[in-house]
Amino acid sequence: SKHGGGAWFVDLTNVQGLGEICAKVAEVLSVPLTGQGSADSLSAHLGRAIAGRGEVLMVIDNFERLVAHGPATPARWQHAAPEAHFLVTSREVLRVDDEAVYEVEPLSLPGEGEGRSEAVQLFVDRAKKARPGFRLSDADRADVEAIVTKLDGLPLAIELAAARMRV
Repeated sequence: SKHGGGAWFVDLTNVQGLGEICAKVAEVLSVPLTGQGSADSLSAHLGRAIAGRGEVLMVIDNFERLVAHGPATPARWQHAAPEAHFLVTSREVLRVDDEAVYEVEPLSLPGEGEGRSEAVQLFVDRAKKARPGFRLSDADRADVEAIVTKLDGLPLAIELAAARMRV
């Protein structure tokens, strides 16, 4: 029976290997994995569980260290659950059938175009999450602009740099 769809976010930051991918996805979906045997059978079980959810969106983040498992996980699940949609973030292409790759372009830098720099805005937004109360002072603006320019406006690099505002 269908469980009514939904959107699910799976963060694979600290995950290694097929078994751990399956365990993390099962945890997010609240799917019990007891008695399923090998990692391969766990993955097949999850494909059936995802299919049972109907039209869902699975956002699977930080897959770059796990691309070798792409055929056994998102690709297998897509085949088992054709109504499901998978958005996989990775710095590496999975190279699986029917994969559509969308590259994230660099953000606008200070002095490019009109209005606020997207790169500076992302840095400020993420710095506020890392250090609540952070405000971009006029004195700090030149340093932040230099940082995002040095990082070529790459969103991931800016996110990682802004996270260092905690220290």
